[in-house]
Amino acid sequence: MPMYEHEIVKPVGQLSIWYHIFDDNQAWNAYIPAHWHRGIELSYIERGLINDFRIGDDHFSSSSGRILIVNTQEIHSIKTQVKQNDLALSIIYPYSYVEGLFPKINNYRIEINHPENFTELQKLAYLNLKSQLIQFIATAQLNSNDRNIRLSIISLEILDNLLNNFIQKRKQLPAKKEAVTQRLQEIVEYITTNLKQDLSLEIIANECHISREYLARFFKKNMAMTVAEYIRYRRAISARKDLLSKNATLTEIAIDNGFSGIRSMNRALQEFYHEDAKEIRKREQK
Repeated sequence: MPMYEHEIVKPVGQLSIWYHIFDDNQAWNAYIPAHWHRGIELSYIERGLINDFRIGDDHFSSSSGRILIVNTQEIHSIKTQVKQNDLALSIIYPYSYVEGLFPKINNYRIEINHPENFTELQKLAYLNLKSQLIQFIATAQLNSNDRNIRLSIISLEILDNLLNNFIQKRKQLPAKKEAVTQRLQEIVEYITTNLKQDLSLEIIANECHISREYLARFFKKNMAMTVAEYIRYRRAISARKDLLSKNATLTEIAIDNGFSGIRSMNRALQEFYHEDAKEIRKREQK
């Protein structure tokens, strides 16, 4: 299965994993649109609530102490209201990294999203996993010379716990579901590689050899957002990256990323990052 740019998970620093601690002292509406990647993603809520965490066809309301896993290539999205002092952790294990340590991973899925189905041993392993995740957060927040060494050890212990206690044989995807995933990848690849161009429904539909009406219905059903919303999301990601890495003017960055101008770029940045272009640059310069 091909891998596209938006699916690549890049490790943090010298670590073999990607992680992010969501710790905000402000309240805001959080929305991470539907996406997927090859990596295996773990989400842990230490304090707070996720109103709607969609993983595949399932929708979860994730509260404090809840752990969720997104297996490789699963479409997922998040909608929630972040409150002051909420604390959450996201870890993504690159698929190639997991496969190198556990070559049979392609035959398995990690099943942890339904604790009501756990055995007694899994219940104990789940409690241990929470302790490991709390330890990971505490270590990540330290300013010590050996922090990355300790994070590497803890992240491997977390992965070992998952692979020893929560894997199940992977069922072969129905042909229809495989076809849906492949078509989504085709559409998304075209969008992400042509952000600077005109991306009307008609143009995308023609390039993907489907009708405009089918494209609109198919994308909305499977990605839980319209094609136009997804284009705006991808352009916002690209523009933010340029704002942090290039010395170009705001107008140049807007045009280079397919926006009509600064105003439309700022609307998209506010929608997905809750900051406009000037605020993003100013905060990163501090």
